[in-house]
This record gives sequence, structure tokens and C-alpha cells, in this order.
Amino acid sequence: MKLKKIVSLALAGILAVSMLTACDSKGSSSSEPTEPVDTSIASVLNEEQDKDNKVKVNFVYDAALEKNVQTALLASGKGADKTVVADTLENILDPDAAVSTVPELYGDKNNNTNPKQGTQTLVFVEKNEDNKTDTQLMKNIAAQLGKCATLIAEETVNNIDYSYSYTGKVAMVKAENDNGTVDRYVAVIMTCETTGVLHKD
Repeated sequence: MKLKKIVSLALAGILAVSMLTACDSKGSSSSEPTEPVDTSIASVLNEEQDKDNKVKVNFVYDAALEKNVQTALLASGKGADKTVVADTLENILDPDAAVSTVPELYGDKNNNTNPKQGTQTLVFVEKNEDNKTDTQLMKNIAAQLGKCATLIAEETVNNIDYSYSYTGKVAMVKAENDNGTVDRYVAVIMTCETTGVLHKD
């Protein structure tokens, strides 16, 4: 009987200690809140496109791209320049046909040359360095991608009809520097599929 009482007291003591430990760990984790990323930023890119544009790029927030940007930032180092991050991200994604500017997505339509058929991909990274809000940052990116407004649904070049379809992904990563400041990196992936058929008069 005495032994049962000792065992019961010992179990009660262990239970009390474990409860205190759980409370302590819970309290310590809540003392370091993390700022969530606003995944609605894709809608800003969609809304900022030229309303008269015949082609719309439907941007969506992509969690897999976010992880790739985090990997690129780890490889590039804290406070890395956006071009370094973009190059690193491009190496991670390894697109079959990467281009550096929006017009190159659909080939050179000037000088009467045939657009390149197939899939072209643009990897674009912007870094917030002047304390813009997320919405302001996305509007700035939309302005830089403003040449999208020149995209058209179809065009005939050298008697060949070409059509273009576009998809877009976007992701944001917030990275803290050693001095406590936070850099925000936004990655945009635009993909263009170009097809062509012989023009029939």
C-alpha cells in the first residue's frame, strides 16, 4: 500500500514537471513571431496589365517557387544583389530556353524575322531596397514588365500565322540581415508558348 502511494506521488511529480516544460516551450515559441508572406501579390500583377492588351498573363502565387527562391538566397548570401539571386534561381530552375527580357519571349518580331517557336521562359527577380509596401513593390515590377502590354494574340510574319499563350508564377521571400533589416525578394517566372501555322489566303 505504501509502495503504491510512493509510485502515485512520483507519477504526479513527473506529470507536473512535463506540464511546466510544455508551457515554457509554448511561451518561448510565441515570443518570436514570423511575418507571413502576402500571397495575394499575384493579383496586383494581374490587375496592373494593360486593359486593352489582347493577351493576358495569368499570374498565380507559387509555393514551390518560393522554396526555390529561399534556396537561391541561401546560395547567394545575405543582402545579395537581385541579379545574383536571379542568376542563381535560373540555375536552380534550369529552364530549357531562358531569355533575359520580355520581348525575347516571343522572338524578334521586328526586321521581319520569324518568331522562335516553342517554349521560352523569363526569370525575373526584384529586391525591395527603398521601403515600399508589398503592393507598391508589385506595381513597380508590373511597370518593369510593362512591355507585356505590347503582346498580341496572333501575328502573321512571312505568311505564317503565329499565336502566343502565356503563364506566370510569382513568389516573395523575406530575408533578415545581420543588422536586423529585412530584404524582400520577389521572383516572377513568365513562360510563353509560341505556335505557328502556314497562312492560307
